[in-house]
Amino acid sequence: MDVREAEDADAAALEALVDADLDADRLVRERTVLVAEEGDEIRGFLSYDTWSGTVHVSTMVGEPPVVDELLGEPRRFADAQDIPVEIVVPVHDDELQSIVTGAGFERVGTGPLFDGDPSHRYRYNED
Repeated sequence: MDVREAEDADAAALEALVDADLDADRLVRERTVLVAEEGDEIRGFLSYDTWSGTVHVSTMVGEPPVVDELLGEPRRFADAQDIPVEIVVPVHDDELQSIVTGAGFERVGTGPLFDGDPSHRYRYNED
């Protein structure tokens, strides 16, 4: 599987991977978006940006091994910059919680509500 930065031409493929509304053109322009490819097929994607001294992962789409692979780049970037990575995961998404904890993230508190549903905040530090 290859991981690369998304391009404008990937927008339709990104939108096809999600059930919800997604403005993929805007996402690719405003955030760092990584795609995981096998052959010519995009298997998943992840978006993140950096502000207030933290890398914030905002979107993760794909099967667990794909998401795990995609998480490597924001972690490497954060390690090089000596800053943490944060991810907010819905409370009822056990699969995603398992992926992020398996990738070295620790639950550090409560996150915001998403459509009225609670979430947990996870943080990764190399230390």
